[in-house]
This record gives sequence, C-alpha cells and structure tokens, in this order.
Amino acid sequence: MFKKKVFGVVMNKKYLLISLLLSMMMIASNSVNTTPAASLDAGLTSYSLQTPPIDAWLLFDLVEESAIRRALNMTGKPLIELGSGEGTEVFAASTNPEQPWYSEYFHTMNDGDIAVLKVEKNTPTEIIPLLRSQDLTVSEKKPIFEIFKKNDQPFMVWSPEGTRLAYIDIPVGKKTRLMIYDTASKTSTLISQATEDVIAPVWSPDGEWLVYQTVDTIKSQGTTTVTGVHVVRSNGSDDHMLYQPASLREIVLGWQGNDTIVVETVIELGNRDLRMISIKDGTSLSLYPGMVKSAGWDASSNTAMYLLTASEMNNEQPAGVYAVKSLSPQRMILPGKWDTLKFFPHAKTWIAASPGITGIIRPDGVNVTIKDVDTIIDISPDGKYIVGNTSPGGLALFTNEGIKTIVLSEKPARKAYFSPDGQKIYFESANAMFTASAPEWKPQPFPDGNILIGWVGY
Repeated sequence: MFKKKVFGVVMNKKYLLISLLLSMMMIASNSVNTTPAASLDAGLTSYSLQTPPIDAWLLFDLVEESAIRRALNMTGKPLIELGSGEGTEVFAASTNPEQPWYSEYFHTMNDGDIAVLKVEKNTPTEIIPLLRSQDLTVSEKKPIFEIFKKNDQPFMVWSPEGTRLAYIDIPVGKKTRLMIYDTASKTSTLISQATEDVIAPVWSPDGEWLVYQTVDTIKSQGTTTVTGVHVVRSNGSDDHMLYQPASLREIVLGWQGNDTIVVETVIELGNRDLRMISIKDGTSLSLYPGMVKSAGWDASSNTAMYLLTASEMNNEQPAGVYAVKSLSPQRMILPGKWDTLKFFPHAKTWIAASPGITGIIRPDGVNVTIKDVDTIIDISPDGKYIVGNTSPGGLALFTNEGIKTIVLSEKPARKAYFSPDGQKIYFESANAMFTASAPEWKPQPFPDGNILIGWVGY
C-alpha cells in the first residue's frame, strides 16, 4: 500500500512536470519575453497576487420601459437603487470607499448641470447649475460644452479624500473659473484668481493643492492655446503661476510626491516632450526633450513611459517603449513600432498596441506579446488576467502570459471591469450586461442592468 502511494506521487510529479513543460511551450509560441526582471527598477518589480476586499460600488443602469440607476457592492451589501439613469456622457467619482460620492454632467438645451450623489439609500441628488452667467450668449456656451467633454483633461475631478469636487464653470462674466463644491456644506466656492479662461484642474495626492491652466481663448471646437500653468491651495490661497509654456497643450500625467508634477507638453505638429515641474518654485527638469508619444506616469515607481519612433529628433534611436526616471537615463523596455501606450494603475501594467498585436509590460519585468487583439479594456488588479476585444470581433480573456483562456462574447464589449478582488468580470456587450467568475470564467447574463457606468470608491 505504501509503495503504491509513493508510486502514485511520482506519477503525479511526472504528470505535473509534463503539463508545465507543455504550458511553457504554449507560452513561448504566443509571447515574447524581451525584458528580464533584473533590468527593471525595484519599483516596477513588485508583483502582488493578493488583493484585499474593497468596499467599492459598481454603477450601472437598467434601461427598459423606464430607466433605473443601480449600485452593486463588492463586499456583499444589498443592491441599491439610486433613482433614474440612462447612461452618462461625463462621469467622475471618488476613489475613497469611505466617501462614495460621484458626479455626472448633463447637457440640456442651452444649459448644463452637474448632478452630485452619494451611493447611499434614499440620498437626495444635489444639482450644480453650470454656465448661468447672464453675460453669456448661447453661441458663447457651445465651445465650453466641448471643454466639458474632454477625457484627457477632465473639467471635474474629485479630491483624494472624496468629499470635494473641483470643476470649471462661468458663474459670472464670460471667463471660465475654477470652483470647488463641498459635499458637507453643499456650497461652491470660487478658487482661482486668474483673469483668463481656466481649464484642466488636477488635485495633488494630499488634496492640498490644485494645478490648473489658463488659455488665451476657447475656440469653437473647444481647442485652446495654453498661456500659463498655475497652482492654488484648495482653500483658495497662494494662487500663483508656475510657468508660461510655449505650447498648444500641457497634460499633467501625474505627481511625484505632493510637490512635483509630471507634464507632457504638446509643442507643434504632434511633437511632445516630458518635464517635471516643482509646484514650490516652478523649477523644471527635462525627462526627455525629443518627440515622445502616448506618455504616461507610474506614481508607484516614479517612472514615466512613452513611445519613441526613429527620427532625427530622437537621434535615430530604435522605435519602442522607453522608460525614464528623474535621476536615471532613459532605457528601452519593449522594442517595436507601437501606436499607443496605456497604463493600468491597479495592475501596475503597461499596454502597448498596434494593429493586430498587443504588448504587455508586466510589473515583474516580463514582457509578453499577444496577436489578434484590438483593444485591451481592463486588467485584473493582481495582473494575472487581461480582457480585450479581439480582431475577429469579440471579447476574450487572456492570461498575463498571452494565452487565451475563454471567449466571453462573440461581439465586442463597450466596457468591461474586473472586480477589486480580481475574481469577477462585469462587461457590457450588444446592449446587455454579463458577468464571469473565476476560475471557469464562464459568462452569464446579468439581468440587473444593461448599461455599465463605472466605479465609485475604487
């Protein structure tokens, strides 16, 4: 009996070894490991597989004969109905689970409003009226509405602690101003002192400061030319200009600590460069002065990544994904001619994409490529699974080694979200919602809603 047990164990080990070798062969045929972990900074190699429960809410609408906004809790609390809802064009939410506030912008006729709501049962909706200045004409409001719709420079952003909403408005006169709505007092306060139009508020990580930009004028399609980058304390004091850029746009990618911003500058004809700016004195450190593209910032490792294409401006450097830190020279992370680069902060993973191929830059330093993927939509918080629309036209789940696990839908998804614990996916496809759970990830209909909105408290 003992020998049979021993023999059985040996056979199981052989089976596991063969299975492991076969899996490695499959991975090698679908993926490319181009960066050993040892070549990356320690900040990029932390690779946690444990995700604690988060008291977050997933918002979605059920639109049938009537329209209902609902919230699903990730720790098992009862489903909450929040009133009417029929999708939203512009949505912002607190990331603090202890303060589950959110806001959405509505454009009605010649006016606009922000609806502010806390995810609690029977909580009333607060309405912030926009562009109610008596000096504004209907034609003057139209370009401001375009500013409200910009995704890369949101016009409303929640503070880190989740109780204050910074937003752009024209309460009087004809120039946009920076305002803060306080959920405790339910009042709005003018924060900026600049006399020019104001756009693009960004909170500091500690909630003490707001960075904003002034522009010469807001043109018909919401286009602008930046005249200054300013900083102001959240109580409205110490408002001052940091610097005057000679650029078309300044995009704040993120923060290093609480006193330095990382900025991508759009110069001309799509040319961009990267800089770090101190909000204390406006001093600047150039990270890379060439022609970068699709830059992003990982605050956990204080690393910027971006795309370079071989050109005279870039000293004919090979095309690929590059990384740079403030005190370190740039280095190539993933070679290739990529079109886009996106960072997924929860998973600490970068995704580079070109038609028909996707590059995954994992936080453990391993790079993987996947073929026939159009768009990566989300990555599980532990970085183990990736969900994306495929070139044949559908939605599929992949491992972080590039192996397709399951086809979730024969049609592409408009939105898809992993739960904070990484054990479920919620996705919207063809005007219906579905969910899939680990470990089988078999998709099931989700009849409680059919339009995904987004997270509150995550």
